[in-house]
Amino acid sequence: MAILDRVMLHLESVSKTYDTGDTALRNISLRIEKGQVVGLIGPSGAGKSTLIRCINRLVEPSQGQILLNNVDLVRLDNHQLRLQRRRIGMIFQEYALVERLTVMENVLSGRLGYLPFWRSYLRRFPKADIENAYRLLDRVGLLDQANKAARRNIRRYEATRRYCAGACAKS
Repeated sequence: MAILDRVMLHLESVSKTYDTGDTALRNISLRIEKGQVVGLIGPSGAGKSTLIRCINRLVEPSQGQILLNNVDLVRLDNHQLRLQRRRIGMIFQEYALVERLTVMENVLSGRLGYLPFWRSYLRRFPKADIENAYRLLDRVGLLDQANKAARRNIRRYEATRRYCAGACAKS
């Protein structure tokens, strides 16, 4: 297998300088191979969140290339970016859960980007997504919490939701 076939995420000379002149990232290059698990650690203010937000383009990098499966995310228009974001899971520090929804509804919300507007609006998820979500909740020990409001075990719910977004897409 060629090296490029194994590389899932490749950052080349990524930098981010804000309008204020503050530099958050300077010339970051890295390669993450398919199946590799990576942790990003460092002190507060080191640029960890900025780097992750640049990868999914919630923050636009000032320069550099960000390749996800050989697709340059920096060059994508809004529609193409939305399609690629379906393949990117991100767990925010702030959790990004809706507490008034059930755990199951929060998990399934990871699938909203794959549904037509009317299904999203009415929360009408395909049967396969619902079955997969139950399976994934069971896998992480949260099946008994499926119909409860998402107030406890917030991190596990969010992780399951993101996992479901990717796992359901592959089935």
